[in-house]
Amino acid sequence: LGLNPRSGKADHMLNVTRFVTYSSWLPENALVAIRILAAIMRQPNVNQQILGLFTQNERITNEIRQGFVECLESERVSEFQQQDDELDEFSGGGGGSSVELLIKEAIVALLADCLPQQATPNLAHYLLGFELNKELRLTNLQQPGVLNFPSNCAKSLITLLDGALEQSKSGKSLPPAHERLVENAYALLYTLCYNSRTSEVILRFLRSCNDFLCRHIQGLPFANVASPHVLNQMTGLLKCVAIELKLTSDKSQVSQFGNLCKILLGVVQRENQQQQQNQIDEMSQH
Repeated sequence: LGLNPRSGKADHMLNVTRFVTYSSWLPENALVAIRILAAIMRQPNVNQQILGLFTQNERITNEIRQGFVECLESERVSEFQQQDDELDEFSGGGGGSSVELLIKEAIVALLADCLPQQATPNLAHYLLGFELNKELRLTNLQQPGVLNFPSNCAKSLITLLDGALEQSKSGKSLPPAHERLVENAYALLYTLCYNSRTSEVILRFLRSCNDFLCRHIQGLPFANVASPHVLNQMTGLLKCVAIELKLTSDKSQVSQFGNLCKILLGVVQRENQQQQQNQIDEMSQH
């Protein structure tokens, strides 16, 4: 955070973070840059300095945020390879796909670490697309491109979870490393939903994403339900749904409340029917 003798400015972290924008051909460097940024953000009283550095002008604001978006939406790991890579610790000789998965995990972890910080707005709000020049709860998150709204990590998070849902619907189980990423993504979404500053904004955005919550609870139970990661995914999703039910009930949004209830009751009914069928099958075998 000190002065850069070459530029005469305190721009070391800006130069480091710029490596995130080179992730397509320097993924290892991008991963290290994200981890350095995460370590810096854990220090006290650095949020405003870092945020000011990244938002000093429109070009840099969009450039840095777009770099994180491209990392989260990278297609190299979107197809979820069916091998279980050991990704708990990064090694320089790791394969490209492994590094890209680690990058996604690091970004989700960075957002999760920054969100609870008392300083607002903070780095997470900036990356997620919240408007920083007014109260966070007044932000109207839009799909990228609508009313010239920029790409943001909130949309990237939805894209990541939608991809996992499609895999689950196909009956394919994901490797544990991928399950852990999706688990952390649902946990981050829940953090956004229960935070009083971001709750209404993110829930409104989820409705605009083809009724995200309705679509995802229709996919319950997820594939490989015996996995603890998958159980935590479903827990995070249902916690978000519970907050949405409370909010829509308080605001008398009868249509949305009713749609969620119908789907939830349908899920319960299907589960009961399946249990009854299993009991009948067991009795017939005896």
